[in-house]
Amino acid sequence: MAVETSLLLLVVLVVIGFIIYRMVRGIWTILLWVFIGGGILFVVYYLL
Repeated sequence: MAVETSLLLLVVLVVIGFIIYRMVRGIWTILLWVFIGGGILFVVYYLL
């Protein structure tokens, strides 16, 4: 259940990140992806 939830969250974050990337590009996009990546790692580590 936890793995499926994390995978679903990952897909949602990727879609949102892609949409934002299409709208805004530059340093803010890089910072956003770093934040998303850190959030995913934190969630996975917390669930496991």
